[in-house]
Amino acid sequence: MMSKPKFSGNIWDLFYELVRTDFVLRYHNSLLGFIWVLLKPFLIFAIMVTVFSLAFKIQDRLYSLNLLLGLLIYSYFAEATLRGITSLTEKSTIILKVNFPKAIAILTSVVNSFISFFFGFLAFLGFWFWVKPDGSLLNLPYFFLLVLILTILIIGLNFFLSIGYTKLKDLLSIWEVLLQLLLYLSPIIYPLSYVPAKYQSLFLLNPMAVIITQSQAILITGQVIDWWLLGYTLMLAIVVLIVGRIFFQGQIKRVNDNF
Repeated sequence: MMSKPKFSGNIWDLFYELVRTDFVLRYHNSLLGFIWVLLKPFLIFAIMVTVFSLAFKIQDRLYSLNLLLGLLIYSYFAEATLRGITSLTEKSTIILKVNFPKAIAILTSVVNSFISFFFGFLAFLGFWFWVKPDGSLLNLPYFFLLVLILTILIIGLNFFLSIGYTKLKDLLSIWEVLLQLLLYLSPIIYPLSYVPAKYQSLFLLNPMAVIITQSQAILITGQVIDWWLLGYTLMLAIVVLIVGRIFFQGQIKRVNDNF
């Protein structure tokens, strides 16, 4: 059996080309294209803020801003993991022909999702200046630290999910259901204060809940970041990344048989 030729070029050039190709293919022949990706969370936000502010009878002037930020963070996680699940399968043609570090396929899906998130966040800043919340933009470095932790968690999960999808195509449908469950188990459409006090610590075992509530605290409500929660979430993300990478490296050599 003839071995695949090893990629001899610059890995960063390959990474850039894969990111660019993913981006172009995603919005090719799309009327709204990239604009729709930015509009989608805001349209969902408009519906949710109308429905849930009435349902929960929330009078808090910061509720809409908290909801929007929560949706942006959740949308980044959901999009990045959904794209990560199929990242190996979508690049199977290249994987079968060229020998290159397969982790690059995982990273490209996350980068494109981060680009969408970043431009959505710039739009969020427009609402931030309009509402003028109690938080400070001086806390942006802390916010992007939280986003970095979330990205580490996403990459770690995608190491598991991408391999799992090559073996079980139903995983995509299962993950979509789990993402919907995550939406309602995270304090996005409702404040954490609505959860009974005895259950709040249980809710905060969810890293998404920590990242969302801490982001809201430093950018919107003006509260101090909880370094214990931050440390817990960082350690969890690193463990998922390391274990996911080990699992990925152990399985990737046999993944060709599943394409």
